[in-house]
Amino acid sequence: MKIIVGHSETKRALTAVARSVSRRGDLPILTNICVHKGEGELTFSATDLVTAIQYTIPAQGEGSGMVCVPAMVFVEFVHSLPETDITLHLEDGKLSIHSGSFTATIQGARGEDFPTLPIFDSEKAMFIAGKTLRETIERVSLAASTDESRREMTGILLTYEKGVLSLVATDGYRLSKSMVSVDKSEGNMSFILPARSMMELARLIGENDKTLVGVIFQGSQVLFSIERVTLVSSLIDGQFPPYERILPGPPTTRLMVERDVLEKAVRLAGIFSRAVAGVVRLTVTPKKTPSLTLSSSIEQIGTQEGSIDASVEGEELVIALNSRYLLDAIHATKASQVALEFSGALKPCKISGIGEEGVFHIIMPVRLQG
Repeated sequence: MKIIVGHSETKRALTAVARSVSRRGDLPILTNICVHKGEGELTFSATDLVTAIQYTIPAQGEGSGMVCVPAMVFVEFVHSLPETDITLHLEDGKLSIHSGSFTATIQGARGEDFPTLPIFDSEKAMFIAGKTLRETIERVSLAASTDESRREMTGILLTYEKGVLSLVATDGYRLSKSMVSVDKSEGNMSFILPARSMMELARLIGENDKTLVGVIFQGSQVLFSIERVTLVSSLIDGQFPPYERILPGPPTTRLMVERDVLEKAVRLAGIFSRAVAGVVRLTVTPKKTPSLTLSSSIEQIGTQEGSIDASVEGEELVIALNSRYLLDAIHATKASQVALEFSGALKPCKISGIGEEGVFHIIMPVRLQG
């Protein structure tokens, strides 16, 4: 069977699906990319049984067929080919690749042995603007844990209720939440998806502001469709922490500051906090000249202190926070001004962008010594 495909489309598709190829050797078929020829199209698929990606591109050629080939060799060879059309031949369990004066034949495995992936049915889907979903994932995923001993905290909680989809992630030391309106009015649902799968979804959406993402909730899986790409993610079985308990009440101190000014001040303070778990001291002064002072020190090396202008309401406060968590929250904010709210030196700090409704970050404080 002879198939002709464009080099750029093939390269883009293989780059995407390769990120879901299994790195484990206990199931050799999962280290492959499945190549499936359909009517006027060619589909590449890969899965590690947690995340699966299918990417379909236009293709010339008659007939249909399927073969699985080792991902690493296939992807690297195609990436290195000249930027001309590629001719593929599927025959006797082998995949032959021709481009210009270059030819390769890869021994494959039976396509029937590759896990069957669910089919996306657009009639059952809700649709979300791609840019909105991508930005929401990027704002929240930063707070997800990487500790596999508590798998539910390595995921993002997705909850849908009354036309609002909310995403929440936490690692126990910080929390991020973002809510978006969705064009769907029936039913409520709540489940945990791996943060890695959601970050891959954000990467697939890319910078195309006009992309619509279809979402289907199907048993123990969720399907996302972006134009010619489908991502399938398994759910994480477990109970997400009752995060509402740590959400701070009405603030006793609130300040507003320019985002870029705050970022620079936190970054400078962080240089002198690396040896002490990234802890920086924030002093909020509401009287006379309202300001925020950030200070840090490294024993036997030195100290750092910087003050920035701020609009302050409420009580004077001294609190210690992790500088990296603070920077992550600032980076996730697109607004030109940032609000920081405090309910006491040992209560969580809430960070949000001025004008960004439904998005906030929570950072747990560090107890100051002495």
